[in-house]
Amino acid sequence: MKRTDITIGFHDARLQERIRHLLRQNSYQVSELFVRGTALLRHLMSQAPGILLTDFEFFGINDIEMLRVIAEDDICPVVIVVTEEEREMLGSDIEYSESIHFIQKPINRAAFISSLDFIIKNIEKIDSLEREITDLKKVLETRKTVDRAKAFIIKKFGFSEEQAHKFLQKKSMETRTPIRRVAEDIIKDF
Repeated sequence: MKRTDITIGFHDARLQERIRHLLRQNSYQVSELFVRGTALLRHLMSQAPGILLTDFEFFGINDIEMLRVIAEDDICPVVIVVTEEEREMLGSDIEYSESIHFIQKPINRAAFISSLDFIIKNIEKIDSLEREITDLKKVLETRKTVDRAKAFIIKKFGFSEEQAHKFLQKKSMETRTPIRRVAEDIIKDF
């Protein structure tokens, strides 16, 4: 599945149009085109597009700080089209950022689309894994909260662990409240 919201910021308006055309030919939707870094940064801060596709010359060595802001604030993934020398000038802190990716110049149409597809699939995989981690953390926190509440119930009523868990489940069903909230209320009361 292709990410449809791509913002383009290239220093050369003709190259930018050719890339826009190439992307559209390959089922990508280009939402915005920019030729100035400040306008682009304002757009990114307000819109948070799916992906920013840019080149080194767009930012230049003086605007590397803008790339750092985009990466550190996790505004959006950035794909930068660079030569090997330009990539080296960006420095290791940008090169190893999770949200910055590179496509090597010169641009070959097939290789460009293939690389972009690969990058997007990896971005989507990382997004999916981050959501899964968040969900697992919530499950773990719920389990910890329920276990604490069970310990209080066991201590207060002398129940077994199984009885304490059934007590929480019953209370959750009776009040139509998630078990975590019931457990939190029990912890507050103790």
